[in-house]
Amino acid sequence: MWDPILDEAIRIAGGPRAFAAMVGIKLPSLYSWRAVPPLRVLKVEAGTGICRTRLRPDLYPPEKKGAPEIYQRVA
Repeated sequence: MWDPILDEAIRIAGGPRAFAAMVGIKLPSLYSWRAVPPLRVLKVEAGTGICRTRLRPDLYPPEKKGAPEIYQRVA
C-alpha cells in the first residue's frame, strides 16, 4: 500500500490518525499517498526525525563526499 519509509514514518508518529494530524491533512487524504508528497517532506522530517534523503531520495539525493562534481578533475 505505502512506501516502506512512509509506513515507518506513520508508525513513528503513532499511527495514521496521529500522522495525518501532525502533517496537517485529513485522514482520508493520507490513504491516497503512495510516498510523501514533495510539499510535505520537511514537515514529516521535523515530526518523525526521518531525514529527507530517506523520505524522498529522488528529490533530496544523499550528498556526495569530496568536491562538487564541477570541480572534480577530469581524467
